[in-house]
Amino acid sequence: MIYTVKACTLPWRFYERSRFAPQAIEWEERYILHGIQQGWPLLNIETTLETLVARTKASQLDFLHCSFEDLAQEKFVHKKGIMAFIRQYYRPTGTQE
Repeated sequence: MIYTVKACTLPWRFYERSRFAPQAIEWEERYILHGIQQGWPLLNIETTLETLVARTKASQLDFLHCSFEDLAQEKFVHKKGIMAFIRQYYRPTGTQE
């Protein structure tokens, strides 16, 4: 049996939200969660995790617009994970943040 899945192309605004490359990790995860919530036919490993899929579909979060803290509070990301580390410590060369 052959399955055909329509490819999803990330919109440019996805890349614009990543102010620097390491933030793409967070925004890719947000976009995957958004896709699961919307019922898109994704092939990402996250879609095989039944508990995550159920929590994502039941969540009231807008994954593309909520704060990182909201994601952490509902345990979609870890407060001490790589995304939190990047937010806290990584600064691209030449920025004053």
